[in-house]
Amino acid sequence: MTFKEIRIRNGFKTQHDLEIASEIKKACLSKYESGKARPKIDKLEKLADALNITIDELLSCFIKEKN
Repeated sequence: MTFKEIRIRNGFKTQHDLEIASEIKKACLSKYESGKARPKIDKLEKLADALNITIDELLSCFIKEKN
C-alpha cells in the first residue's frame, strides 16, 4: 500500500486535510507521496498519530515504494 492509499483509506481525501491534522506542510506530504522524500522520525510520529496507524505500518509503505 502506498502512502497516498493509506492517507485516503484513513479518511483524508486531500493532502490539505492531512496537513491540518498532522501539522506537516502540504509540500512535504506531496514529496512523500511522489517518492521524492521520506519523512524523518519526528514527522513519522505526527503522521502515524494523524493517520491512526503505527510507525511500523507507515514505514512499510515507504520501504515498499523504494524497492
